[in-house]
Amino acid sequence: MALYFSTSQDKYLLSTASTAEGVQVDIEFLNEGGANAVFAFKVSDRHGTASASNAVLPDRGYITNNLENLLLRVRKSVPHALYAESFLSAFEEHFGDIFTPAEVVNCRLITLGSGACSVLNRALVAGREKKRAIGGVHLQKGHGKQMGRDVMIDDEEKQALIMPNLTPPGGKWVNFKPKWLQQSPDAPANANRCRTCALRALRENFHGRPGKGQFCPLSLVSKDLSERLRAAEALTPDKDLQNATVHSAQHLINKLAHWQGVYDKDGILGITRGSLGQMEREEKTQNLCKAMTLRDCTLYILLPETGPKDIEVRLGDLDLKLPTRLDEWDSTEWSLQCGGWYEGPETICALSR
Repeated sequence: MALYFSTSQDKYLLSTASTAEGVQVDIEFLNEGGANAVFAFKVSDRHGTASASNAVLPDRGYITNNLENLLLRVRKSVPHALYAESFLSAFEEHFGDIFTPAEVVNCRLITLGSGACSVLNRALVAGREKKRAIGGVHLQKGHGKQMGRDVMIDDEEKQALIMPNLTPPGGKWVNFKPKWLQQSPDAPANANRCRTCALRALRENFHGRPGKGQFCPLSLVSKDLSERLRAAEALTPDKDLQNATVHSAQHLINKLAHWQGVYDKDGILGITRGSLGQMEREEKTQNLCKAMTLRDCTLYILLPETGPKDIEVRLGDLDLKLPTRLDEWDSTEWSLQCGGWYEGPETICALSR
């Protein structure tokens, strides 16, 4: 069944119903996390594409020249996933005053019309099967176990998000999760692992093998250029992107680190196991949710064919974490504490050098 992308003023629609101004598109599954699935648009009917190919995203001021440079992000049917409109509202409320439009991946609502979710689910299933065939079983990571695997899109999902593709062909790009750019307030004073490296050590012990491309987040914000390069080299073999990581991206990385610290001064255990009144606990929990959001976002660095003058550094996946995750965060932090994972022989973490 075909899908049609249409736009009217600043509104967007994806539906199986053909319209005069609609453009027929194919949908290709790209990737998924525990909460969302991401698809690419492939224009299958070039007739009459002029109006739809110049898609303007006025909410964040971003303009793309081609529909095929947009991605579609759709919520999967899991309790912790924010609905598309809630995602935008939460971002504006909690982070809209912190980051400029040039510092974030710009998103826009699109309505999912009749039959759209069924087509998306078929593409999701086909994409998963393809990934399993060429790369083994497709797993979702989450708290040391499979998470979100085989979860589908709700047939009644009404809205999704469209956003620019920051990994297009032609240019160079790297994206990664900076994670905890400051040490956990719960870490012991004698720690020689940061929070991210402590969790890495725990997981490597559980799985019995080291992970790939490991780096210490503290290296990313180091004043020592050689330390920042150590992290960049673990992220990408491309020298231009390494240079962009340690120079052009520094302002945004340090800004991210600053706000992580502002929103989490007392630590997870200080909230879950401390003696706090109800109002204080709720306020600190809300701030912790913001900090954990900033610890799980993605940094995109795009170096276009036009050269370094047009480099883009943006944050994406700023889905506000919910207080329902508090018990999970407490369990992880307590495991790191009780298992001694902040201590022990270490070669990657900046704290060990």
